[in-house]
Amino acid sequence: LIVNQLLSNEPVWFACDVGKQMDKEKGIMDNHLFNYESVLNTNLDMSKGNKINYRQICPTHAMLFTGVNIVNEKPNKYKVENSWGDKNGEKGFFIMSDEWFDEYMIEGIVNKKYIPDEIKKLFDQEPIKLPPWDVLSSLMK
Repeated sequence: LIVNQLLSNEPVWFACDVGKQMDKEKGIMDNHLFNYESVLNTNLDMSKGNKINYRQICPTHAMLFTGVNIVNEKPNKYKVENSWGDKNGEKGFFIMSDEWFDEYMIEGIVNKKYIPDEIKKLFDQEPIKLPPWDVLSSLMK
């Protein structure tokens, strides 16, 4: 859904855990920037669901996707507009790998026109209200 909106030249608001595997100065978000497992001599594998449940990741910052790079019909990196000013990244823009997207991007808002009809039907059901302490409600107030 996000890729379709970006390919239509429409930005996408999203929230992620921005502090993980990120070089603020260079504007790079990639899972292979730092090799914590080698330094700590331990396996840090955990599913994304468990990372959220155990508060290892949570939405800490909102930004905009402004572009996507497609290789062999799949996204491999995203252009991100940050709000930290033009002294970070490339004049305020970052590059996010697709692997980082899968691991640390938590919430995104897309235009309804990109949502399939079978998912739109879910909009008619009673909303699930998250308690204020839920990790997914932190940026959605």
